[in-house]
Amino acid sequence: MIHVDWDGKGTAGEVMPSDFSHVDVWMQASSDAPLWSDTWTYSGNKLDPALWTVLQSSTGGEHAYTVANNRLTITGGSDLLATRDTGARDYTVTAADLRVGEQYRAGVYARYAPGPSQTWPYKERAVYALVRRRAENPLVLYVDAATSNREVPLPLPAGVTPEALTLALAVRGRVVEVLVNGNSVHTATLTESEFAELDGTAAGVYLEWPQSSVGQLTVTPPAITAPARVGQLEGAGGIVVSDQPYNQGRRFHFVAVDRSGNTSAASAPATISTRPLVPPDLVGKPIYGDKIVANSITADQLAVGSVTAGAIRAGAITADKIAADAIDSKTITGATIRTSASNPRVQVDSDGIHAWNSSGTRTVDISRATGAADIAGTLRTGTDGIRAVVTSSAFGGYPGVHFTGLAEAPGFEPTVHAREDGTLWALSAEQTPNSSGRVDLIMRKGGAWFLGKQFGDSNASASLNAEGGGKLFIDGVLPRGMSNTRMLGFGITHVNPGAFSIRIDHGGTVTVGSPVPHCTIVTGAPQDGVTWGVTRWDNRGFQFNWSRGAEIDIHWLIVRSA
Repeated sequence: MIHVDWDGKGTAGEVMPSDFSHVDVWMQASSDAPLWSDTWTYSGNKLDPALWTVLQSSTGGEHAYTVANNRLTITGGSDLLATRDTGARDYTVTAADLRVGEQYRAGVYARYAPGPSQTWPYKERAVYALVRRRAENPLVLYVDAATSNREVPLPLPAGVTPEALTLALAVRGRVVEVLVNGNSVHTATLTESEFAELDGTAAGVYLEWPQSSVGQLTVTPPAITAPARVGQLEGAGGIVVSDQPYNQGRRFHFVAVDRSGNTSAASAPATISTRPLVPPDLVGKPIYGDKIVANSITADQLAVGSVTAGAIRAGAITADKIAADAIDSKTITGATIRTSASNPRVQVDSDGIHAWNSSGTRTVDISRATGAADIAGTLRTGTDGIRAVVTSSAFGGYPGVHFTGLAEAPGFEPTVHAREDGTLWALSAEQTPNSSGRVDLIMRKGGAWFLGKQFGDSNASASLNAEGGGKLFIDGVLPRGMSNTRMLGFGITHVNPGAFSIRIDHGGTVTVGSPVPHCTIVTGAPQDGVTWGVTRWDNRGFQFNWSRGAEIDIHWLIVRSA
């Protein structure tokens, strides 16, 4: 895991301004440089045992392979499996100039974890892709988990032969992808149990006798993606980012946001990567008590705080095992438990749970009798994912609730807040604050209200505004035509000279309410003495008649009423 901390100050150490809201924390993969790449330049015609684990079924127990001319070649026995740790679970392993040899198979391994045998069958756990000399489906993807095994036969792309090709295997979470000569040929998804059991971090190459060989073998991290928002800080403090792969850089930067949703430029980035604290073959695996020499771990070898209450067996600590001064400065006084005699402190007593800051202001007060809670600060419904944040400065310095952790990380997040004049504001998300457009709902005292689009293109906005006095102002564009559910429908029907009557279908079939038509005639020139009217209508249209056969435009409005 990675700890990201902020001192609560600006770039130059200055105090944050009065309208400051929070700092967004952003993370991005920092490099696509290979985790490692090998061109087989070892002395003594032997792989370096400090880097490579080699398994081989061969006569006389000798390593029957060569590392020469930038190639690894099997020269005897039956098979060779060479693996090397990557420190990660997500990567792409690529074998360049892979040659199957005269008879059997060769390929690449990912997420390898060793099995119980040093000779074939090794019973290893891994995902691997092999090319074999066979006319039908010469490419195979294998998934060998602890409790299941499966294989997926595949054809090679047209024109590709086992003589010399580039074979790659990419693993990203539960997704596995096979690539030949840089082109994807198959994608598979691991089951939940397969993903849990395939926890190895080694990659490697497999060769079968006679004369299978490989050129450069390279392991690269997943491609760099766009920065992702991983959390926010309202003041000095930190967040924890978990589930990051070992040895793969992560670049972090901060963006400050004020109470109106405006954002600062990004801070200078900082890059860090996780490192295993134990040898790779112990990463992610428990160490049980029967593997620890008795009395080899003593109190002076344990880091402060490394043994917590959850790790102590119930009843294991009794009075005779606690030194007389073991709880000094961590006072338990009668029915009171407190972290300090002075502020800041947290205290549990017969009245409930309380906290004070360094200035002596009570920040938390939870009543034992009623359960009522007063909290001065920020209350969150979670630490990741979509969540609500109750804060004293939700928007423009007003208290309320905003929602964070949304997809695409909008610059302005949905907010609900109240103001001193009695209005209640509900604001939707906006990708670019006060620019790209959002929806505001404003409810005022006395029954007045407003609902509509704010910011963005004003010519393409729509709103309802009830200012009071029973009046409702509607802004927007009335679309042509009618539907089953619209309240108002509008249309224009053109009629050439010579007609005196027309049936107009407005485009909807209204089953609830009655679509009442209202019509008028608009022409290019005055038509003196022309009279018109609607003779009948139904739920789909109406009949319109006029007294003189002139060329006309009929403008009609449908009002759906009860």
